[in-house]
Amino acid sequence: MNKMVIVTDSCSDLTQKQVEQMEIQIIPLSVELEGVTYRHYPDERELKIKTFYQQLRDKKVAKTSLVNVGSFLTFFESFLKDGYDILYIGFSSALSGTLQSSVVAKNELAEQYPNQKIEIVDSLCASMGLGLLIWHAWKLKEENKTIDQIVKWLESNKLNLIHLFTVDDLGTLKRGGRLSDTQAFLGGLLRIKPILHVDDQGRLVPLKKARGRSFS
Repeated sequence: MNKMVIVTDSCSDLTQKQVEQMEIQIIPLSVELEGVTYRHYPDERELKIKTFYQQLRDKKVAKTSLVNVGSFLTFFESFLKDGYDILYIGFSSALSGTLQSSVVAKNELAEQYPNQKIEIVDSLCASMGLGLLIWHAWKLKEENKTIDQIVKWLESNKLNLIHLFTVDDLGTLKRGGRLSDTQAFLGGLLRIKPILHVDDQGRLVPLKKARGRSFS
């Protein structure tokens, strides 16, 4: 049985401590702020998380970029050359084209490395929902489960996760194109906070609207 490495992308929002503890490999997505592109690493080597959120509060527009096929080819091959099987647990395919890039890279590498596996799981998750699936995958790996057993568990359980969240500033959603100017203005005036949910297709959808930040 080949050695196995668990790979995910930076949309898992794992901390550097978690990444080191679980020995997870991270391929970073990118964000552009004020014309400068930063890759999102857990150790914040290119952009501090606090700085990023302060930029959003200052009404700066953030444009995110997916991981392209070339980046996946280079990243995956670095492990295949060392004899590893790869389990990539990716950001929801309904929210980014990153997962599709990984599939194309896998298919391109399959003939060159016939003795190794690249398994790809579409988490249909984001942020720490994805992070939780990765934690379970790591625990199963620690129990000496095979890559096929881990994939089976992930596919059987990924829809058991529930994502619920809200945002404080509707302007961020407006600037990102998810709310119209009118919706953002009226929502701010009435102190409406949309409660958002990631559905079973991995899409970000509004669940309900709340006034203020109190939940019952």
